Amino acid sequence: MGYSCTRDASLALTRIEAAATEKHKQRMSGLVCDEKGNVLGFAERGRENADGAITGKVMRFCEPFDPNAQSSFAKPAGSFRIEPDGKVTRFPLMARSVLKRAETITEREVYSITRGKGGIL
Repeated sequence: MGYSCTRDASLALTRIEAAATEKHKQRMSGLVCDEKGNVLGFAERGRENADGAITGKVMRFCEPFDPNAQSSFAKPAGSFRIEPDGKVTRFPLMARSVLKRAETITEREVYSITRGKGGIL
């Protein structure tokens, strides 16, 4: 059995990941970046919510992110929440431009960015 949330909340999270991938020209699933593309931390989904929202923690790396490092240390930076209707009410550290783009990106663009022709993955 998988994680349960509303379709709108799930699409909002997918759109955020696609907008970040589009902006930074690399797969950004779960990673949180600033406006310049510096990886600041990562987001973890929390428990299921009866109302269908997606919630979780955002963790900030204690040192600059190195994808080749054996281990990295992180500390909590706050929590994120995507409402059942898909509205993002909290997402610390995430670039504002990514959140704004995620509001306007279409499902077709999400597919193109992540899997389709010309996609990054």
